[in-house]
Order: sequence, then C-alpha cells, then structure tokens
Amino acid sequence: MNRRNDLLNAWDTRGELPEVQQFSSDSREQVASIFLEVARFNEGKNPQSQFKSSLTEWSGSLACMAGADELSVAAFCAELRSCQLSLVELLLAGYLDKVEDADIAKTLAHTMQSIEQLIESSTRKLKASGEEKEDSSSEEPKVKVKTLQHEIRTPLQGALLTTELMLEDAQQGDAVQADDIIAVRRSIETAVQILNDFAEKPQ
Repeated sequence: MNRRNDLLNAWDTRGELPEVQQFSSDSREQVASIFLEVARFNEGKNPQSQFKSSLTEWSGSLACMAGADELSVAAFCAELRSCQLSLVELLLAGYLDKVEDADIAKTLAHTMQSIEQLIESSTRKLKASGEEKEDSSSEEPKVKVKTLQHEIRTPLQGALLTTELMLEDAQQGDAVQADDIIAVRRSIETAVQILNDFAEKPQ
C-alpha cells in the first residue's frame, strides 16, 4: 500500500497543467496499482510467464477507465507517460537498492519495456473503442434514410397506381372521377408530410 501511495504522490506532483484532462482519483489509484504490478513482474516477484495474459486484462481495464473518465487518446497517453516517469523516479530512488547496479539497469529496462507494451496495447484498445462508437453513430443516419424510403414508398405507389387507372379511363373515353383525383392528392399530401417530419427531426 505504501508503494502505491508513494507512486500516487509522485504522479500528483508532476505539475500537469489544470486544463489537461486527467484520470479521476479512483482511476489513478487503479493505474498506479497496475503499473506496480508490471514492476513486480520484472523484479521477479511474479511469474514472467503470466505477463502476456495479464497485459491483455490490464490494457482493457486502462482503456475502460479512459472511456469512463472521457479522456481523449492524447490525454490518456499523457497520463500514462506521467505515471511511467513517476515510477522510474521511485525505482531509482530506492526500490531496487538491494541489487547490483547492472541488475538495476536491466530490471529498469525490462520494466519500461513492459510498460511500453501496456501503453501501446491499451491505446490501441481505446482507439478501437472510439472507432466502434463512431461507426455505430454513423449507422443511425443510414437507418433513418431506410425508414424514410420505406414510409414514403407506400403513398407514392398509391398515387402512381391511381394515376395509371385514371389514364386508362381517359384513353377508353371514360370521365375522370373526382374521387380518384382526391385519392392522388391525399397520397401526395401524405408523402409530403412524411418528408416534413423527417426534415424536422434532429439528426
């Protein structure tokens, strides 16, 4: 717990500008915990073989947190980089002081490489999530257009059919019925009303 608090304190004091988007407090605690888990793998405190499966889970969690906190991809990456730098500072400050210098450099390099993988993976997931939202929102106008096509087809077909019947009657010398003209007019009025309703709906 002390280790996580130290990382959170170091992260909070990096001096980000107030207008920059940031994780919520709860999300920052979860991010710090994930980054420390990555460090533990590289310090040999957790089996390295489990890292790949954990990477998938962690990157998904980070992307979900970014979505919940409404962070842009740029702000998301900036936050993770800031936490990454804070972790490096803590590792150099004393968490690895019980091993030889060469081991420190090797462990730090592996830790940073693992965190790079985590950042890249979670960023891909966040971008993919954003693209899915854009695709789903772009589908809405298509659905509305299809609905309009279906609704307007019926009155227009009715008007065309009645007009054809009126022409046949005229060609045979029969008088055009007033009811037929009224039917055509009503069909056209219905079609116009459907178009007006569609135009007034917010897109």
